[in-house]
Amino acid sequence: MPYPHAAFNISPTQTSIESPVLNLNNTSTGYDQIAWYYQNNLIDTNDQFTYTATDTGLYCFKLIAINELGCPDSVEHCAEIIPGGLLIVPNAFSPNGDGANDVFQVIHKNISLKSFKIFNRWGQELFYTTDIKKGWDGNYKGKPCELGVYFYLIEYSDPYGKNGVKKGDVTLVR
Repeated sequence: MPYPHAAFNISPTQTSIESPVLNLNNTSTGYDQIAWYYQNNLIDTNDQFTYTATDTGLYCFKLIAINELGCPDSVEHCAEIIPGGLLIVPNAFSPNGDGANDVFQVIHKNISLKSFKIFNRWGQELFYTTDIKKGWDGNYKGKPCELGVYFYLIEYSDPYGKNGVKKGDVTLVR
């Protein structure tokens, strides 16, 4: 009777906390039963399962394959959950000089800005920057814009180099 050979795939091997689902697939040979372990705790006995991480860090899984005579083999693989990018866009601002919400800016973490544009309702570009620290002050060519709804288009890349686009509207109130 041949010894079992424990083997499995884990996918993805690196992902962000924003999509923390790991897929584990048994590819062992010569086994009668298997057991999956995480942090020395039995977590599953099926050939395939998914695990949802709850925090960043290294997640190591051990698979033990046992043949019908009780002979075991084991293997361990790890996946890394890394911090994700954060991009929050307010839905209103009030450039009235009171020091509160006078500038329309994005809140960000681990994001590289490619462009940040503001348009009026006719599609005219009123503001453009590639500096994520800069925001729109509610002016166009030095003059205050009218109260109302404006549209933004943000092009960015996340910590893994994946490009993204966020678009929506913002209300200018004074």
